[in-house]
Amino acid sequence: MDDDSSMRLVMAAALEKAGFRVCEADNGRVALAVVEERCPDLVVLDVVMPELDGFATCRALRERYSGEHLPILMVTGLDDIDAIHQAFEVGATDFIAKPINWTVLGYRVRYLLRASAMTRELEKSEANLKIALAEAEAARDRIDGILKSVVDGLVVTDARYRIVLMNRAAEDLLGVRLSDVIDCSVNDAIRIDALRDQLLGKRKERGGKTDLEFQLRLPGRDKEQFIQARSGDVLNCEGGHRGTITILRDITREREVDQLKSEFISTAAHELTTPLTSVLGFTELLLEGGDLAPQEQKDHLGCIYEKAEKLSRIVDDLLDLSRIESGQLILLQKTRFDSRELIRNVIEPLRQQHPRWEWVSILPDASLPLHADHAKIGQVLENLIGNAIKYSPGGGAIKVQADATEDRVQVAVQDEGLGMSADQAARIFEKFYRADASNTAVEGLGLGMTIAKNIVEAHDGKIWVESEPGRGTTVTFTLHRG
Repeated sequence: MDDDSSMRLVMAAALEKAGFRVCEADNGRVALAVVEERCPDLVVLDVVMPELDGFATCRALRERYSGEHLPILMVTGLDDIDAIHQAFEVGATDFIAKPINWTVLGYRVRYLLRASAMTRELEKSEANLKIALAEAEAARDRIDGILKSVVDGLVVTDARYRIVLMNRAAEDLLGVRLSDVIDCSVNDAIRIDALRDQLLGKRKERGGKTDLEFQLRLPGRDKEQFIQARSGDVLNCEGGHRGTITILRDITREREVDQLKSEFISTAAHELTTPLTSVLGFTELLLEGGDLAPQEQKDHLGCIYEKAEKLSRIVDDLLDLSRIESGQLILLQKTRFDSRELIRNVIEPLRQQHPRWEWVSILPDASLPLHADHAKIGQVLENLIGNAIKYSPGGGAIKVQADATEDRVQVAVQDEGLGMSADQAARIFEKFYRADASNTAVEGLGLGMTIAKNIVEAHDGKIWVESEPGRGTTVTFTLHRG
């Protein structure tokens, strides 16, 4: 871009000979329009031009294309330091003075274009790098989120058996913090011998199982925990060993359930054997005792019937438990009845069978209509009152109280018996749980409260326990009146 037509002609010829395509402008304003329309890769700009000189044109180009790398080569006969300074101040990329060496001009243009391309490529690489870094950071955040949300403990070691990762669950299980042991060797970071051997791969080398179970009690915890550790290799692209990942799972609850199941089997065997022995014994007497008096025969048959009823109740409880364990819903046959009458009908035979206890029933004068399964609610009452009798071996008062609100009936069974600790009360509804599981404990399978809870909840009701050792227990449940 030059106002001298002969200079433009010679310069265009030299640049075209060097392999470049050229477009021309004879003043600054035309130059701006040409750049806008043709989008050239480089501008050769004479300083002295009419209307808008080279400095003003260069400044205008930089303002319009500030974010783009458009090389601008200033050409002038003013070969002085002030002009050079002014050219670079308004944004020129380079400067060449007249008289121009056309060969040098070609090389200078080629160099500026190459530098511009490299700058653009560098910026593109920088932008791609920023995207990659952002994606890596987002992936790391996702992984961190996953690790934090994993319930099981996670410990990762590198090929030199140094701790490189540990999630919060593992920190809590092992009683250490990642910030204290990161980059530490397993020998220094892990104090549990069996787990240390697992992380170091020694158990695998000795031909042992890759799954490990160990017991752990940390300071400040009231009981031991059972921990299962399972390890696997972290491999690189070539299949080489890069480290080990170990999952730590708290299986304390599973071991407690296994223990409860074992105790339940023992208790069930005892509870079934006792009445069955009586049935067999009295049946044998009847078969062999031909001279028994009619009353004796009647008494023996009564004992057989009583023990058979007990066996039937045990079998019913086991069947109920089987349905609960398999996830089946308790089938309800709802009818409308007066819950006061049901309570009286349950209490009366128990009162006659157990006269040593003081029986107190507090029922409203008005009826307590309830839309529920009559037999199932009767089963709940029998379980609760039966427990009140069994766990009050010294006698005392057994109080059954019922009242109602606008939409609910509430029933409470209270005794003055042995009572329970807070831990026992919290677990009373668990399957297989008994506060005393020994064979010398109060008779029963320990299923009554589990079944009662499921029946109440099948009616969309609630049941809860309040107890204190030596002071007795109160079990309360509520049902919608329907």
